[in-house]
Amino acid sequence: MAKKIIYTNDSGNTVVITPASTDLTVEEIAAKDVPTGKSYTIVEDTDIPSDRSFRNAWAISSGAIQVDMTKAKDIMRDKIREVRKDLLAAEDVVFMRAVEDADSDAQAASATRKQALRDAPAASGISNASNVTALKSAWDTSLLGSNPYS
Repeated sequence: MAKKIIYTNDSGNTVVITPASTDLTVEEIAAKDVPTGKSYTIVEDTDIPSDRSFRNAWAISSGAIQVDMTKAKDIMRDKIREVRKDLLAAEDVVFMRAVEDADSDAQAASATRKQALRDAPAASGISNASNVTALKSAWDTSLLGSNPYS
């Protein structure tokens, strides 16, 4: 099994070092590459999560990498905001056409969709997710389109 070195950098992100040298031991590489004053852990390659969907939410706890669900939920909400930007712009066009056509039903439907897009980051499925699988399934494909986490 291959060894990896993990530590938390000054920004609070989990860093994973994959030793490439065969001339040095993993301990020597850690001493050389981990910043002075940072504690680190040497783990097996299999201890590194294979699902990198919420990589920026990784945290080291008891010498192992765990997903910080609070950070993961924030990442999900940011992704929703990114995706909905274009969807809201497109819906603005639909709404304006409905206004020009004096189609009150289309206006109401468009306004409802726009509100749903605005409310998407506050979805209860995100808030209530207790693990990454539940969080990934909270993506509303009917509203936001294809799930970037599937």
